[in-house]
Formats: sequence, structure tokens, C-alpha cells
Amino acid sequence: MIKKIISVLFLYLLMYIVEFILVPSIYQYNTGYVLGDEGTLFSWFIVIVITLIGMIFCTDNLLIWFMCSFLYFCLLNVYIPQGVYGIGIWFGELAKYDKEAYFMSLLITAGVTLFWVFVVWCGVKYIKIMKKHFQKKK
Repeated sequence: MIKKIISVLFLYLLMYIVEFILVPSIYQYNTGYVLGDEGTLFSWFIVIVITLIGMIFCTDNLLIWFMCSFLYFCLLNVYIPQGVYGIGIWFGELAKYDKEAYFMSLLITAGVTLFWVFVVWCGVKYIKIMKKHFQKKK
């Protein structure tokens, strides 16, 4: 059980590093601009792929994934490049780090990540059920 929790914590750390450190810095290096709203779909893709890999090779226990998401939220609070994926931008203006609008942006970002974790979990469970169902018929 501890091994699974550590694996999921590592996957959330990997997700954070890829999503908020590597991709924005590469994008900014190549274009000179911060990755804005246009990168949101790419961000979701990163979450889905890393979660899918984790649920296939580590664990598909949703409770562990939801518990470990606290690390992801803490990492979001520690550092996010300003304005990346549109986080912290409210009504066209960039919110300050100490304002409620910025904190709400982080909550929404973590909530969307949890939504995609749940969607991937549903897909993985559905595939496992179908696989088990069709194996019985043979």
C-alpha cells in the first residue's frame, strides 16, 4: 500500500514538473511568450497521459489518487509561472499571488485535474470490466 502511495505521489510530482516547469520553459524559450490559454488542452493531455500510465502500471485505486492530489495542490501553491495556462487571470487582468482570485484559480486547476483523474479511472475500470467479461465467454 505504501509503495502505491509513493508511486502516485511521484506521478503527481512528475505531472507538476512536466506541466508547469518543463513545458512552459520550453515554450517560452522557443517563442519568447508565456504559455497562455492556448496551452490548456495540452495541459489536459499531459494530465490524462500521466494518469493513464499510473493507473495501468501503479494502481487504479481512486482513493489513493484523490489523497495524493493534496501534494499537487501544494506544489501549485509553491510555484506556477505567472499567467501560464491562464491561471490567475480574471476578467482579462492578472491577479496578484496574495489575492483570493489567484487562490480560486489554483483550486479550479486542481479540481479540473481531479476531474480528469476521475475520467481516466472510469475508462480504466470500464476496460477492465469488459476484458474480464469477454474472457469469461471464451
